Amino acid sequence: MNFHLPKPLHGWRAFVGEVGIIVLGVLIALGFGQIVQEWQWHDDVRTTRQALANELANAANQAAMRVAVEDCLRDRIGELAAKLKASRGPWTGDPMPLASDAQFTPHWDNRSMGRVYAVPLVGWSQDAWDTAKSAGVLDHMGHAEVASYSDVYGEIAGIRDYQNQELLLESSLSFLSSDQQLDDQSRNGALGKLGQLDSLNATNAGLSNLLIEQMKRLHLLLDRASRSKQL
Repeated sequence: MNFHLPKPLHGWRAFVGEVGIIVLGVLIALGFGQIVQEWQWHDDVRTTRQALANELANAANQAAMRVAVEDCLRDRIGELAAKLKASRGPWTGDPMPLASDAQFTPHWDNRSMGRVYAVPLVGWSQDAWDTAKSAGVLDHMGHAEVASYSDVYGEIAGIRDYQNQELLLESSLSFLSSDQQLDDQSRNGALGKLGQLDSLNATNAGLSNLLIEQMKRLHLLLDRASRSKQL
């Protein structure tokens, strides 16, 4: 049985030319779409870099603040520890002394029990970083750059976790803000918690200082941090 292919209306040469034009048009369309997509990713990367820079600028300033208060917090821990070691039964309440110009923060400072130690309350935001990861923008950035960002945000996560531990320890010492009879178990327990706070204070200050040094090595366009004498 013989099969005969139908001949094109205007001949095979014209047919091949028409198919070629169609294929070329498809390739051009695909190439143009790729260019548009790459341009969009380029714009997304630029926007993400600026968002990360602004977020990390805040983190750097918060880290500088944490380093600045390290000695003050250590002195307060030493003061409470010395008083606890010298106490033998009666305890005179020792609430945290506040500066004359200290600002009262609603909800945070509105407590029925006084504070004997004040952990710096910092948000340590990483919203821009989380958005960059979920949106896939990091896949269009250099591996070394992404690794640098990852290291910095790793430090931020560590500081945030240690800060949460500090907050729990701080609240557990609130009973020292009022007058009472202090038994040996309560006194020794308070001394142990002060020792933990002392270690966490040094750790957070060290991580904060490391964070600042990492930020300097990133060479980002830090709009706010570039104007800060702390850096």
